[in-house]
Amino acid sequence: MSRKRKVNNTVFSYSDKCLMLSKLTNYIMRDGKKRMAMLILKKSLDYINKRLHINPLKVLYEAIDNVTPYIEVRNMRIGGVSYQIPIDIPVNRRLGLGLRWMVDAAKQRREVTAWLRLAWEIIDSVLRKSSSSKQLEDHI
Repeated sequence: MSRKRKVNNTVFSYSDKCLMLSKLTNYIMRDGKKRMAMLILKKSLDYINKRLHINPLKVLYEAIDNVTPYIEVRNMRIGGVSYQIPIDIPVNRRLGLGLRWMVDAAKQRREVTAWLRLAWEIIDSVLRKSSSSKQLEDHI
């Protein structure tokens, strides 16, 4: 069967640049629509560039660095007594938690479009005013 319209395969991909952006794209993605997630990420980074006149990737790296946890508390049972012991988080889990918190906080925001929500969540994370950075304080 022939298609009625031609598929546009010329979407710019930030995921070629680094692993963290491809992970962020995968966390944004819903129902397997990776193209839509890539467009949301591209529009939000373009908005940050237009709004702040700074390299958006630097802003994103700083936002993720402000959100990622380094220590988590685990319950350990020693001698019949449960203790809460702080443990360093491995790098993969640390990055995954930070990205997941950021995307979940962006979904809870009240802006109109998804890319605008993500852009303002990144900007607020840099300024340490976002709900994902508050979740970091609660996590420790």
